Amino acid sequence: MYLLVICREDLPPDPYWNILGLPTPHCWDIDMFFELAPRLGTYYAEQAKRIFWEFYWRRVGRYHHHHPFPRVYLCVSDERYCIPLPLTEKLRRFVTNYAVISGAMYHVGVLKTEHAYPTHVEGVVDV
Repeated sequence: MYLLVICREDLPPDPYWNILGLPTPHCWDIDMFFELAPRLGTYYAEQAKRIFWEFYWRRVGRYHHHHPFPRVYLCVSDERYCIPLPLTEKLRRFVTNYAVISGAMYHVGVLKTEHAYPTHVEGVVDV
């Protein structure tokens, strides 16, 4: 399986990094990070929200903080090796868009709890 991986020292440690063959514990497959973070606890969920908003503000051109762009790797988890990708402007845009879409898909940064929207409202018949 191919993974698009970001690595940066301020990312929380990935508990599965060794199994997937990622370069360091602070590397994450983007989809896996946003999917698993809420399940791994409050700290991971807060970090996922922080990374989502960082990529979002990078996407809209308003990011002015001190965090450098993460290193990017293309990893093959079945064979446990990773290829570092050169950080071209085109790759930066792709990774930024991918992270924003992935974070939005898993509702990172949007929903504060799993019950943020009511699932049942009194007097309304569920269809």
